[in-house]
Amino acid sequence: MNVAARLEGINKLFGTTICISDSIYDQVEADILARPIKRVQVKGRKTEFMIYELLALRTSDDPDLRVRDRDEQLSAMTWLASQKFEAGGFSSPPERSLFATS
Repeated sequence: MNVAARLEGINKLFGTTICISDSIYDQVEADILARPIKRVQVKGRKTEFMIYELLALRTSDDPDLRVRDRDEQLSAMTWLASQKFEAGGFSSPPERSLFATS
């Protein structure tokens, strides 16, 4: 089974429509708007790689495929969070008891 087939399963896991691998992202970065999701390791691959959600095509005339303001905002926020996460900039999650209601 190839990476594309594995990414199809990852779409279901993350609730996305189209996921692409880092190698595809690197080839088309200037033509698309995408947001990083997570580093994954799939069966058949020895190393982890970043997956991205394809949000839009930059030069599309199709209203369903072109970049919208909310896509730009989502992409920017996700990139910032991803960079912080990759750098170890997030502290441990709070304990569940902090959110318990009486």
